[in-house]
Amino acid sequence: MRQDTGGTWTVTVNYTAETEQQWKDAITAYNTAKASSLNTWFEVIIPNQDKAFFVVAELPQNIPMPELGQNELLTVEIGLSIVEYKGTDAKVAFTL
Repeated sequence: MRQDTGGTWTVTVNYTAETEQQWKDAITAYNTAKASSLNTWFEVIIPNQDKAFFVVAELPQNIPMPELGQNELLTVEIGLSIVEYKGTDAKVAFTL
């Protein structure tokens, strides 16, 4: 995943059936949270670091079309709008 932490945050994701469903689920959860006046937080984990970066962001309503290239991995750039950059703090335990 590649990203830039400006006023918008473009997350580049390998596009597969699994990641498409994960993002659809995230958009559904975002819409449910927003309807209840709740925010959606993102934690950016950096390997071998004790802290992570935290961002509150808005998700798009649709997944954009992936970039298509001959004999290339399909990737999709999902644009998030940063509501608030929270900065670094202790990592939240990652579980599936």
